[in-house]
Amino acid sequence: MAWEGKAIIFGLHALGRRDGRDHDLSAVKSYKHGFPILSDKVTLIVSGGTGVDNSWKNPYAGDILILDAFLDITTKSTSAATADVGIGATATTTGDTLMDAADIGAATALLSASNDAGSNGGNNRVAASGEFVTVDWKADPVGAVGTLYVLYVPIG
Repeated sequence: MAWEGKAIIFGLHALGRRDGRDHDLSAVKSYKHGFPILSDKVTLIVSGGTGVDNSWKNPYAGDILILDAFLDITTKSTSAATADVGIGATATTTGDTLMDAADIGAATALLSASNDAGSNGGNNRVAASGEFVTVDWKADPVGAVGTLYVLYVPIG
């Protein structure tokens, strides 16, 4: 079962098995027994130059806590390239608050804010309503193929 758009409540998938039976937790509105950990994905677009080509907008009217962000680079760029991933006010705002100078040119890799933060990045960041997570290419990313995953919890 795919994770896309699904919730985890205390480690249970939205269609979880606690007692041997399926429990559809996707319609849970009250977080009395836990909180939802949600994920979204963005297929990376590579325009062939530097700058922000990719963004994901906080889908909630309130703040969210970004637990982690992942760059799944399935095909490396044809040249030495890096990417910054951060939180910004617009879909084109550059930032490196999640990942700073993540290497997308050396090899295929699964990079994360928790393990590949660089000098300015890190996990557990708050994104306000209307803010974006952006991917900013810092060198020629031609040939790179991958996906951005954002793991978050609504808090506002």
